[in-house]
Amino acid sequence: MITMMTLTILLFLVKTITLLFTYFIALMVVGIFAIIIKVFGHKVAKIFILIAIPLFILGSIYFYDSAKIIATYKSPDNNYEIVLKLDKLEFDCAIAMPGHGGIGDEEVWVILKHKGREIDRSSRCLWGVDIEVEWLLDRNKVKYTDSRYFNLPKTKE
Repeated sequence: MITMMTLTILLFLVKTITLLFTYFIALMVVGIFAIIIKVFGHKVAKIFILIAIPLFILGSIYFYDSAKIIATYKSPDNNYEIVLKLDKLEFDCAIAMPGHGGIGDEEVWVILKHKGREIDRSSRCLWGVDIEVEWLLDRNKVKYTDSRYFNLPKTKE
């Protein structure tokens, strides 16, 4: 039987291995940079830096915001939208947890958008993906579970 201590150690090992892998990649980039300086000179190395840094930043943004959109709900007036995003797991192996139930529950972010811009976000929580959204536009609210609401900003249309 797997105990919580075993799961904690396993998670620590996965995070440590991920961190070590990140350091390994950083050392490889530094090594490549040193080789470029030695072979081609400083001018080409500067160009390499000017290309590599934006690529690294764009790649980081892509992986940071790479949660999978699982559902969208548009308001009746088409001004608002609720987006459900499934969070990426820290590692891809499934671990059964007591009380976790089964495949129906996932970590989901509920995001409220107004004309394409994010204006509010729920805290990350465990829910099934069958969330019912009820638009209460006359009260400037949107209900997305039995007891959770977003307050809609008052807009001048």
